[in-house]
Amino acid sequence: MKVVSHPTKIRDLMQTTLCDTLNLNRSTDTIRRTDIHPVIISASRATDIPAWYMDWFMDRLQKGYIIWVNPYRPTHHQIVRFDATRIIVFWTKNPAPLIPYISELEENGYYFYVHVTLNDYEREGIEPNLPSYRDRIRSCIELSHQIGRDRVIWRYDPIIMIDSLSVQELINRIENIGDQIALHVNRMIFSFVQIARYKNVRSSLMRHMDTDIREPTVIEREVILQALFALSQKWNIPIEACGEASDYSSYGIKKAQCINPNLLVQICADDTDLCGYIMKNKKKDPGQRATCTCIRAKDIGQYSTCMHLCHYCYANRDEKLVYRRYREHLEAFKKGIDLPSIVFDSH
Repeated sequence: MKVVSHPTKIRDLMQTTLCDTLNLNRSTDTIRRTDIHPVIISASRATDIPAWYMDWFMDRLQKGYIIWVNPYRPTHHQIVRFDATRIIVFWTKNPAPLIPYISELEENGYYFYVHVTLNDYEREGIEPNLPSYRDRIRSCIELSHQIGRDRVIWRYDPIIMIDSLSVQELINRIENIGDQIALHVNRMIFSFVQIARYKNVRSSLMRHMDTDIREPTVIEREVILQALFALSQKWNIPIEACGEASDYSSYGIKKAQCINPNLLVQICADDTDLCGYIMKNKKKDPGQRATCTCIRAKDIGQYSTCMHLCHYCYANRDEKLVYRRYREHLEAFKKGIDLPSIVFDSH
């Protein structure tokens, strides 16, 4: 892989349109393309890049850019250039495909940490295309051995209530996973499933006829939060809440910053210029929901591309579309077709 040439001093890079760069005639171009040069990449909240697209992602790092299509304005494309990229935050439910690339990422100067979502809804079958949670626990521990526990964050996300799953059984499952991985992770982050608020979640549950899946009641939340407080003490790791409007500080639970400047500075401590950039850019990412406290990063995932097909997912809107996109992506990538976007036909 070609070594990325990073600037010796991180600076704000002005946005320029690709039309300007290539001196194209905008009047004949129905696609609006904009160049951006992010320092921090999120890969990804919108799809599981490590699990399903890791080969493609490493290929794009070498080629120096990807094309990201705005899901709400499909004619608006961003050319995401990696010339200034120094940090990658990975999000995955299956870290195994990422592990072979750890050395390559580090040798090429990228700092990174990994959010590993480890739920146990195996009996309920609502995360259908995942390896067993036991296999994912093994992969999480192997990942931690290779990169260190400070760069691995465990997510039990979301916490879901199901008619066949009692609160105590849910707590037991969380405890079972935590007992095995607490020594190998930096912290635990959770959220409660939000069904009433998000139409896409409701639609997904309706498609799968999951009428027994619901949000926890106030009393159930109380029991779960008390249990999480006790587990935090037992495991000696912080437990944080992601995207929750409520204040759980009375349980010793802080609001999570999933893209966390303090953790980034810890990881990047040997690069004073990068640490300075991070500390100067600690404001909340305006592109995220109001309850999110993450700092700004460019998420490069695309909706309706994750083959885990979790029943509660907000990002997959049509399973047939997901299968088609994944099949076309694989076929094109195997043939050596240049594939700037995850979605084969979007560029």
